[in-house]
Parts: sequence; C-alpha cells; structure tokens
Amino acid sequence: MSHSVYIRGAFNTAFGRLENENLYTLYAQALKGTLEDAELEAKDIDGVFLGNYSGGAFNQQEHLAPYGVNVLPELRHKPMYRMENACASGSSAVHMALMAVKSGMMKNALVVGVEKMNTLDTKATTKALAMASYWPQEGAKDY
Repeated sequence: MSHSVYIRGAFNTAFGRLENENLYTLYAQALKGTLEDAELEAKDIDGVFLGNYSGGAFNQQEHLAPYGVNVLPELRHKPMYRMENACASGSSAVHMALMAVKSGMMKNALVVGVEKMNTLDTKATTKALAMASYWPQEGAKDY
C-alpha cells in the first residue's frame, strides 16, 4: 500500500537564549503555528510525533509528547510519541510520521521538534550532552 505524503505546513519558533520562554511555551508555539500554517485544526490530526533529545536533563520533563493535550485539549485520545535520538530526534519524528501516513494508519500526522538547552551550567550541560555518547567509554568522564 503506497500513499503520497507531503508537508502541508511548517513553523519555526525564534532561536536564541529566549529567557522568557520554556520548553512548554516553545512546544505550544510550534504546535499552534504549524496547525495554523497547514490550515488544519486539532480535530484533523491523527497523531503527534515529537522530536526531543533532552527534556529530562535540561527541563526535568521526560514525558513530553502528551503535553500537546494541555495546549489543545482536542488532541486528547490521539496517539502522541516522543522520538529521542540525540541530534536526529527531529528527523526521527518526521520519519515515524511519514511511516504512519504511508502505511495508511494516519491521514494527518503533526510533527514537532523542541529543545530548551540553556537551563544548566556548563558542567551540567556537558554531562547532559555526553549522555548521547556510549557512556562507559565516552560519556563517563569527569566533567
């Protein structure tokens, strides 16, 4: 079974230190902005795929994908997945959404990528990023 797949809308939040933003506000902006650009509503979405590497280390939030329900309650009972694949987390989210649509399981998949990585000091940031390495040989250095 083969289905054509295309990107219907896109949105980027601002980049930078963004002192007045947090992981949740950035997620909300991306979610709403993408739906607006795609001219879709939450009820049109069959599933959400979130790319996020380090919500836990930097923001104390591991279970992030379902936060979309807090932003748009109409997403309740829709599958929401977090892709954690270091620097490829966003690409992995796109790939998984592509597979969901191509398989026919979903018609409209929403992909969001979000990171807020400036909440820790240098030592803690280095350790958080080192967790993407093979820890026993690379990451377990004294930071």
